[in-house]
Amino acid sequence: MSWGLGSGCQGWDCEGPGLSDIVGAGDDSLPMEVCKLVQQSVSSVPTKRVFSEEFKVDAVRLVTGEGYSIAAAAKSVGVGQQTVRKWHARLAPQPVPCGDGASVEELRAENDRLQREMRRAELERDILKKATAYFARDVL
Repeated sequence: MSWGLGSGCQGWDCEGPGLSDIVGAGDDSLPMEVCKLVQQSVSSVPTKRVFSEEFKVDAVRLVTGEGYSIAAAAKSVGVGQQTVRKWHARLAPQPVPCGDGASVEELRAENDRLQREMRRAELERDILKKATAYFARDVL
């Protein structure tokens, strides 16, 4: 038995974009359950969510002001970690460098922050270096 578009899929409106590609061509009508599943899969195209600037600032404030990690803030507001990371890079205030009159604690905190930043940059550099070598190997 071939499953095709048939005569209206037993009362369901199965004339949708690309439906014949999904189901195939034939003379028999689809069972109602199959037609309903195909309609749901065709109509469930993910949509891009749009967030207000205030929402983004509040999500970043969780990280900067409340001490949340990026992962915890992302889970809390229901978005991906990479999304919160991008918002943080764009919206978070830049740390103020220590001046001449800084205390030992402030200098240590600044040193720790800069070391973390450097480790992350070195890791990103190493990843890019390996990726470049991998793709260059495939080309040659």
